[in-house]
Amino acid sequence: MATQAELFMTGTAPVVLRWSHSAVEAEALHRAAYRLARSCTVEVAEQDGDWVVSLFARNGVDPEVAAHRFRQEVGDQNLRLTIGRRTDPLRNAVFAMAFSRLSETVERPQ
Repeated sequence: MATQAELFMTGTAPVVLRWSHSAVEAEALHRAAYRLARSCTVEVAEQDGDWVVSLFARNGVDPEVAAHRFRQEVGDQNLRLTIGRRTDPLRNAVFAMAFSRLSETVERPQ
């Protein structure tokens, strides 16, 4: 799964993690990869209804520690996405109400 260039650059084989499409959104994987960009590089692929993530630890980073942090971050990002979807209607209503009242306080030129 790893390319020759990636193995040459990291010096180690990747840690491979899998998630079901039904359990984790691709956006959560990409957000987690971005958050951990200093400690590892990430490759996300689809295979048989699963997300297959290859994690390449950067120099000086323990691959197992990077994998553990990535799993934690994926869980956190997936939860954030779920909460965001559930609270969007309320958040939008609050913004709409706040901005509708803002127009009442702004003086209009005559």
